[in-house]
Amino acid sequence: MFKHTFAIGLLAAMSFGSAAAAESYFTCMNPLPKEALLELGTITSEGDGVVEIYDYHLGAKGKLLGTVDVSQGANSDVRMNIGMPPLGDVLAELKVGDEVVASNVYDVCSD
Repeated sequence: MFKHTFAIGLLAAMSFGSAAAAESYFTCMNPLPKEALLELGTITSEGDGVVEIYDYHLGAKGKLLGTVDVSQGANSDVRMNIGMPPLGDVLAELKVGDEVVASNVYDVCSD
């Protein structure tokens, strides 16, 4: 009986963890035009947080280019001015607290 109850509890915990992770995501707007004002689309967050944009070259996270605050729930038309057009693709990380809960690589059009 204990093994059966434990297995049900474990399955419930795994299901809950998957559902919580799915509450934060990016609705991609790819590719992005090569402009200083990045239009990131709709970002859904499981809590109040921040989106950090990084340079992304050859699969590696580079320099922080900018941040924008988001609220819990769906945030439509999220925009960020990074001061100058990005040199290449960018990586967006959505953080709630100190945890990265979602990420997305945005392709940036070349000239």
